[in-house]
Amino acid sequence: MKTKLTLLLLFLLLKVNAQKIKIDTILNFENYTISINKIDSNLEREKSTFEIEMKDVLSKEDNMHRKSLLKETYLIKKNKNIAKKELGNLFLKTENNGWKKIELNPISEEIENVLDNVYLTENLYVVRTQWGEGNGYKLVNKINGEITDSFGEPRLNKEGNFIISFNVDLVAEYTENGFEFFTNNKSINYIGKFNPKNWGAEWGVYTSENKFIFKCYSVDDYLNQNHFYIQAEIKKR
Repeated sequence: MKTKLTLLLLFLLLKVNAQKIKIDTILNFENYTISINKIDSNLEREKSTFEIEMKDVLSKEDNMHRKSLLKETYLIKKNKNIAKKELGNLFLKTENNGWKKIELNPISEEIENVLDNVYLTENLYVVRTQWGEGNGYKLVNKINGEITDSFGEPRLNKEGNFIISFNVDLVAEYTENGFEFFTNNKSINYIGKFNPKNWGAEWGVYTSENKFIFKCYSVDDYLNQNHFYIQAEIKKR
């Protein structure tokens, strides 16, 4: 009887926790409205060309910073005319100002800037910045070298004019949890951000001009992950 009562209380506790998680929401910013809705999906993340070509090396490495350095080496080999690393410093070539050194911010305990992606058509570099604990990202305009900081990993839509960055950190809380939204049209402009308290996105992909799907999870009191999908849609007001 006591065991059944304990199980019942545990079930009720988990049910209450689940009810606290609010997913569907509408975010109103100055020029854009972003709707976020829970959806049914079985979409799985597709591996990048880098992950496919380097799968044997990556399978032996579990440190995220060292994995990012492997990816940087791969990207620089393919883009050596516009990206280089000298004495641990990252240099990116801009159209207006030539080579730009991506500086570290010692106040933020930044340790190293690592090239994470190159979007030639969208005039964008993505830089992963390693901190003492955790990491962030820099969005670098390829035309003028202007840098926009973001706490999350960016995803672009097909046209390259919208960016959603995402990060999940529900336990350690070294980094900010949630989403940031940007436009990308010759310059990167900040739209706003959304910080859910008890769930976050672990990866995402665009599905159309202004829609993205993210695989997310919440964490219960026993640190069990409960996965689900959301769709984020950006509309101009």
